[in-house]
Amino acid sequence: MGGVDGVNGFSVQDLLDEMSKAVDLKLRFETLTKRLSAIGLDTVNYAVFVPPESGISNADVYFQTTLAEDFMTFYYDENFAESDPHVRRLREGHLSPYAWNENDLGLASLNEREVLNAGVEAGLRSTLCVPLPVPLNPFTPAGAFNLGSTMSARDFDLVLKEHVQELLTVAHIFHNASVQQTWSAHRGSVPLTIRERDCLRYLMEGMRYDAIAHAMGLAVVTVEVHVSNARRKLGARTATEAVAKALVRGEISL
Repeated sequence: MGGVDGVNGFSVQDLLDEMSKAVDLKLRFETLTKRLSAIGLDTVNYAVFVPPESGISNADVYFQTTLAEDFMTFYYDENFAESDPHVRRLREGHLSPYAWNENDLGLASLNEREVLNAGVEAGLRSTLCVPLPVPLNPFTPAGAFNLGSTMSARDFDLVLKEHVQELLTVAHIFHNASVQQTWSAHRGSVPLTIRERDCLRYLMEGMRYDAIAHAMGLAVVTVEVHVSNARRKLGARTATEAVAKALVRGEISL
């Protein structure tokens, strides 16, 4: 590998020059993913805990990603972040990069395998996971890059052998330039799941928790969990305030 300047069409310096011109977070991500796609990394996730002050064990996860919108909607609706092993490692405070591919599925638990299989089907067959720290606090993860691909594990390993140092450098530079913008732009904007929206909609109609549970075919405690999660995402102190904020955000309607 060539230090800052990569080979085979991947130059970190050229990429940094392009990203420095992109003051908009979305444009910066598009610039990055276009360059990564040229070396086969066509499935890229930048995940950040939002809001950071709630602590990584409780914070929601915001994704900027090349994965299809319908997959991400499914991911949120199924609450996959709770059983996603990549997210779990971050919540546990791990900060060492690691490679993962579909051949590792057998090492995962049943719940983890469901999440990982869904990711593989969506295009994340292999990935380099790069945990990223909170600025000025290098011992606490703020999020991570999944620099992934639809390539086979063998082909992906060849890319890593050639470019891993450049990829680590790019991930950290992008993160340092983007994490504060991400927190500001997406604080309180993690979308509600379908069930969270349904619970708030029923509350808006004046239904009690037991009636909501009956209507949705759920246990009362499950309804309480959905409402609690919705309150946290919306920054609401009460269920009534959560309904009001969901209306303002357009998550539910009259």
